Amino acid sequence: MEKSVISPVAPDASDKQQAKFMDTTDYIENLRVTYPLREPVLREIIHYLNFIPASRGLDVGCGIGQPTLLLAEHLAPHTHITGIDISEECLEQARESVCRQGLSGSVELRRGSMDSLPFEADVFDWAWSVDCAGYSDDSRRCAIRELIRVVRPGGCIALIAWSSQQFLAGHPRLEARLNATGAGLAPFSHGQDPKRHFLRTAGRLYESGIGGVKIRTFSGDVSGPASADMRDALTALFKMRWGAARSEMTDSDGRLFRRLCDPDSPEFLPDRDDYYGFFTYTVFTGIVDDYSNHSKQTRGHRPGSPQMNEYC
Repeated sequence: MEKSVISPVAPDASDKQQAKFMDTTDYIENLRVTYPLREPVLREIIHYLNFIPASRGLDVGCGIGQPTLLLAEHLAPHTHITGIDISEECLEQARESVCRQGLSGSVELRRGSMDSLPFEADVFDWAWSVDCAGYSDDSRRCAIRELIRVVRPGGCIALIAWSSQQFLAGHPRLEARLNATGAGLAPFSHGQDPKRHFLRTAGRLYESGIGGVKIRTFSGDVSGPASADMRDALTALFKMRWGAARSEMTDSDGRLFRRLCDPDSPEFLPDRDDYYGFFTYTVFTGIVDDYSNHSKQTRGHRPGSPQMNEYC
């Protein structure tokens, strides 16, 4: 499946490692449950990117359509957005949501792989991907190549992923140890070239001839006692983020983790009046064939192509 549930647990989407973590049913449910936590941040990112109306956009790894619909709501009625995902089960859910919200005229959903996008060259004005293309180094390399091909000169590419969190308030040593496990580092792993880390995406963009690269981080948060929706979201996140780390925990860390992160525990952290947690999404944007910088020399100028990008 070519989409992560939430990037903290995202395996390498391009080589299907996600199958080790959950089946499609669990994946879809986790997307649904965690959406109330992520939605405000995604809306803020959409406002920041400022994709203009009357454009054609592409959402790579659209999953069940949540980011796609946010884009459509923001840019409707004159923008046409195409969402693509490898999972037909996810696309079925997305189509139902599109119809339910009356956005069928603005959104098209197609099955396909980000490694070989089923589109001609230069057909989109912009493209983005949330928690999918670009999150792991392998997917980032393939996705950037394909996005450059399908986005017109002067168009914008945006790669967006969950980049950090502080959820275990008052227990920084436990959270640091959990984040240092294999599950906590995924899709990065100990011993990998530091250039392969998601936060080094700018290097991949520069190497690909993308210009005007910008980086910005957005945050979301939650306070206790958590509402029912946020409680469910955090329960899912604790399991997705660190559930697979149990084999690397000490016995004492495992017991403390269960006390703090099990929703049936009387010590469940989000139930506390003084609970606070936050997370971040990092956004990398760039311009295809932006001839105001080094890409003009590395890729060659296309006569008549735009000198400025109006989308991001």
